Amino acid sequence: MQSFISYDVQADEVYNDEGDVTGQDQYVLIEKLYVAPADRRQGKGRTMLREALAEIAAQQPGMDVRLAALPFGEDAIDMADLVAFYESEGFSIDNCDGHAVIMKL
Repeated sequence: MQSFISYDVQADEVYNDEGDVTGQDQYVLIEKLYVAPADRRQGKGRTMLREALAEIAAQQPGMDVRLAALPFGEDAIDMADLVAFYESEGFSIDNCDGHAVIMKL
């Protein structure tokens, strides 16, 4: 499999105290960032992430960017290393859902 990054605009409904929908919270979700094993430790993932963030900023100025840090595949990076990578690019932990670490820029 070749290296790739994918992202899309998402929207969550916003509710008031009575449970009524009052609007939407739109954000860009980075869905996957995969670096092929042969391309790892060469800066390819960092470059793809930075290019995607620049594109997002140009297309969706001011919109929040989020991701779910979740290692996948047999040769996946360790979760702690994955979170540290995203933190080094300015993301911070928003919460953990027991499955993935949700991060925001």
